[in-house]
Amino acid sequence: MKFREKAGTFFANHSLLILLFITIIVRFLFLWHFSPIAQQLWFDSDQGIYNGIALSLSQFSGFRIGGVPTAFVPPLYPFVLAIVYFLFKPNYYMALIIFQLILSLGTVYLIYELGQIIFKSRQIGLLAGYLVVANFSYNFVACFAWMETLYIFMLVLFFYYLCSQIGKIKTFNLKWDLILGTLFGLIILCRSVFLAYLAAFIIGLLYLCKNFYVAISQYLIILAVACLIFMPWIVRNYIVFERFIPVNAEMGYVFYSGNKNLYSSNQDKKLNTLIHTKEFAQADGQLAKEGVKGIFSQPAKLLNNFASKSFSFWGPLGGNISLRHQIAKTLIYLFVFLPSIIYFIYCLLFKGKREYVFFLLLLIVFGLVYPCFMVDDALRYRLPLEILFSIFGAAFYYNLFRVVLKR
Repeated sequence: MKFREKAGTFFANHSLLILLFITIIVRFLFLWHFSPIAQQLWFDSDQGIYNGIALSLSQFSGFRIGGVPTAFVPPLYPFVLAIVYFLFKPNYYMALIIFQLILSLGTVYLIYELGQIIFKSRQIGLLAGYLVVANFSYNFVACFAWMETLYIFMLVLFFYYLCSQIGKIKTFNLKWDLILGTLFGLIILCRSVFLAYLAAFIIGLLYLCKNFYVAISQYLIILAVACLIFMPWIVRNYIVFERFIPVNAEMGYVFYSGNKNLYSSNQDKKLNTLIHTKEFAQADGQLAKEGVKGIFSQPAKLLNNFASKSFSFWGPLGGNISLRHQIAKTLIYLFVFLPSIIYFIYCLLFKGKREYVFFLLLLIVFGLVYPCFMVDDALRYRLPLEILFSIFGAAFYYNLFRVVLKR
């Protein structure tokens, strides 16, 4: 057998292993460049909040930062990170690198499997995996102690299970409902925006189930299980802060930060002194109430904010980032994300697969919710969609190559 044939056979038989190996190589190249910055900013910005809480938990000091109880961020990522830090202490950054790499390998593998499930093509699954590996923003955030990698892994796992078991949706299946409810609850504890997707999920069930009562009963079980997952966190917040906080106490703060023109006065100085104190939860609730009043009293301003933030969320530009990062982000947008969305719309209109309705609901929920709360760049807000919808980008290029080769 010639060398070319042997090489072709080897790559065909070990294509998934090669994909995962390249994932590791690319990640270490990013770490070589960005890890000094990540370690320098260990206790700064969002990374500092997650690290502070995780270190407190790993030392059995509670969900605190600076010794003060907090509910500023969703709890799942700090709890998981705390377990990792406890196992690897005192080599915390090395622990973070290993943890983020495992999550990334899991995400790439699930994207590979998801591509096969939806398009019945191993080649599309592999190409989707390579599109994830090539995503600059995804590799960049994984160098820091940000929660996007866990959130994306959980989101892809949710859609992998949903699509692989889509045939069970028409009949009552308790195991299917319990697993989906558990995944919903865990993802909500990772990102509160998924509460909106849980509310919209009933639309997909009603659309796909022929029996109305089966759809409603399945949804009620999923909803009950999800509530049981995050109910202990709600109880903890009520005991500590004496008020109802569903996931994290920053919804009013984030809405204020992204829509300051709806408020009568600038409250930045006051807010900055209250963050990570017990008084913050009360101030956050007050901001939420004022924000709701601003929505009804100044709808034109709200729509203007929403339009500009929507352009940032769906567009290629935005954010205070370096020129190289902006170029990489724009290339990913033009050659991966945009083709992915266009091909998804084509599949939705002409392919008619049942699972597409759940992808559509996710686009609608994210597109409506995030522009209302975005504070700055859409880099981390849109990243989960870029990763999940890479399977449609892979299908687009795979079919494009086939058309070109036939000619």
